[in-house]
Amino acid sequence: MITADPLLLFLAAMLIDMYAGDWVGRDNWPWHPSEILENRIGWVESKLNRPARGTRTLVVRGALTTVIGIGLAVAVGRLIHVLTVQVPLFWIIELTLILSLVDLRRPWRNAIALGDALERDGLAGGRVALPALSPRDPIHADAYEVARLGVEALASRFISGLIGPALSYLFFGLGGLFAYQALILLSDLPADSQPFHAFSNWLAAVIEWPVSNIGALALVLAAVSMKGTQPRHSLTTFLGYCGKMNRSKNGAAIAAMAGALGLALEGPRHYVSGVISRPWIGKGKARVVPEDILAAARLFFLGCCVVAASIAVLVIFV
Repeated sequence: MITADPLLLFLAAMLIDMYAGDWVGRDNWPWHPSEILENRIGWVESKLNRPARGTRTLVVRGALTTVIGIGLAVAVGRLIHVLTVQVPLFWIIELTLILSLVDLRRPWRNAIALGDALERDGLAGGRVALPALSPRDPIHADAYEVARLGVEALASRFISGLIGPALSYLFFGLGGLFAYQALILLSDLPADSQPFHAFSNWLAAVIEWPVSNIGALALVLAAVSMKGTQPRHSLTTFLGYCGKMNRSKNGAAIAAMAGALGLALEGPRHYVSGVISRPWIGKGKARVVPEDILAAARLFFLGCCVVAASIAVLVIFV
């Protein structure tokens, strides 16, 4: 059951990260929860993910790793929450952990830095700045593709850094938040990766569908209050994307942002092996420029404000 305490804790974590994320963000943590989870998961994978094993064996081992990893994350989160309820001032620990897993200011700041780099130094500057925002290697991308990748990454970060953590924590507590983070780490590989990750990728896709759709609606609402955007086009682009069979990761949020800003995102990718065709999302311009990245950063910020306002309303009336 959602109570005022978790609502207030998550709202406080959001506001602190939006204001002071540069000081209290992930880069400043010597023992970040995500890094601890990632190290433990990596150790288990090194023991169980043996290429010599058959495909079926790897699938079963990967599924067991996912279930056990998520189960342990839930157990640790529940234990900490029980201590929060029973031990005075232990809520500070829970607030700190929530703050460590919410990521708002960093992607917003990196998006602005990417736009400035493209504006000031052109393609070379954009290629240097993009890795802070997106895991994609930009070495073979042109300036327009680098800018598109930045906007897409910002929409994806809106889901993984805010909407996913918010829903998992508000409905399932700290255990749910830890479980969501564990699943993100377990599935942070391409969908066609090794059989060992087949189950975690499938489970992440199942969870991502409602989370991304809710995030897309938040971006549509944010577009209503932002000058120069197209909220109606954002909604229609999002709804049109929902009817497609081939969906990309966080594609609903990308579609909402593309429609709001009048852009065409995704599309062909340039790699060292050549060009890989991908469908476009949105019917706007594909030649994304630095001004569009800055507009996406403003929309991202307003989307965070929409979520914060929604939680504040729940605090007052629930």
